[in-house]
Amino acid sequence: MKESFTEEPHDISRLIHRLVQNSEKARRECLLSLEAYLQKDDELFLKKGILLAVDGIEQEELVEIMNAEMDALEERHSKGRIILEKAGEYAPSWGMIGTLTGLVLMLKNLNDPTSLGPNKAIALLTTLYGSLLANLVFLPLASKLELKTEEEIFYRQIIIQGVAGVQFGQNPNMLREKLIVFLKDTDGKRKAEKAGEAIEI
Repeated sequence: MKESFTEEPHDISRLIHRLVQNSEKARRECLLSLEAYLQKDDELFLKKGILLAVDGIEQEELVEIMNAEMDALEERHSKGRIILEKAGEYAPSWGMIGTLTGLVLMLKNLNDPTSLGPNKAIALLTTLYGSLLANLVFLPLASKLELKTEEEIFYRQIIIQGVAGVQFGQNPNMLREKLIVFLKDTDGKRKAEKAGEAIEI
């Protein structure tokens, strides 16, 4: 639940710029030079990919390792999210249990008219609370977590494509054009195309 309230925006244009710079350096010098070129603020996933490339792992195996880590992240997120999804499924049922309890109390005390109102309130409110918790808390939070996972997976897919291009020795301009398609907005594309302005090599 805490994770659903945190924001970790991913700057895709900066990531593309960074990958293109890695590609330029690898072509100008060599892959080994990238190890010293890694920056403190680089993504851990990006660092791992670059270090695997520097270690000389075959591209197919590198992509397989990074995809496996991405799958593990998705599975881990899914296990955490399922708690909220199940809570959203069960909350209305628990509300109905409260309603039945209220009805039982009403029927049990029919001889006492003063108890009918409070017991009826219990019967109605528990259903209301169950529906509210499910539809205003648990299910929306689960949906938000799912969206965050999708964004994280999308971001890591760009990293995998970029690292594979860097390892292959792809032309930096071709790599930029290849990765720019991941950007949705025109402003982001314009930023990514201005190589050399946002981050200095």
